[in-house]
Amino acid sequence: MHPQHHIAGFFVDPDFQRCGIGRTLLKCVDEALGVDTVDVYLLNEAARAFYERHGFVVTDISQADADGEPYSLLRMTKLIQPQ
Repeated sequence: MHPQHHIAGFFVDPDFQRCGIGRTLLKCVDEALGVDTVDVYLLNEAARAFYERHGFVVTDISQADADGEPYSLLRMTKLIQPQ
């Protein structure tokens, strides 16, 4: 978690995905610190769908990650509260 209310990386072991762990962790972090933006690898469609279900939308695309590696990232911004 970055001080600017930004998550640069958020991962749940594939063996434990779709069990509510990600949703619970995101909710806890958001309630404690506030989350405005997240970065998601462009090709990670499951992560993108997860954040979209939680009120985030794509607001920017970069051609490299924070280390300058050639991995396109989506910047997603929380615009709405999930239902």
